[in-house]
Amino acid sequence: MAPGFTKLVGYHDAELTGVTINRHDRTAELHFIWADRSAVTLALQGVEDFRLTDLIPQNVVSRLMLHDASAFSASHIRAAIAWARSFFVAQPDAHHVDKIMEQVQNGALGLLILEPSWGAELVASFSRIEERRN
Repeated sequence: MAPGFTKLVGYHDAELTGVTINRHDRTAELHFIWADRSAVTLALQGVEDFRLTDLIPQNVVSRLMLHDASAFSASHIRAAIAWARSFFVAQPDAHHVDKIMEQVQNGALGLLILEPSWGAELVASFSRIEERRN
């Protein structure tokens, strides 16, 4: 895995409490409160794709997954990237999806997938991630 990537643990039943996006700097911050009430921020840099849906007042995480070539099939990666792009047009640009997929598979980009128990669902591709305990 590329420098700046890490395995993410402890996010089951965490609550996504806020999101900060700066499209000019291509950064995003995801703010969580863990089940033990500790605050954690995931800071993404070099954001290529970012899609967040169904954000509500209480957003509970079922799984937060960081791409690992051994954990995801190529079809799962492709579907996640296509979903992240699908709000732009009915059919995402296949060339862009292929380009991002290649970069994810070779470790140049990370792929973060949030599957909710309740509320927000997220897919983001990015060049660097940092986990900060607040």
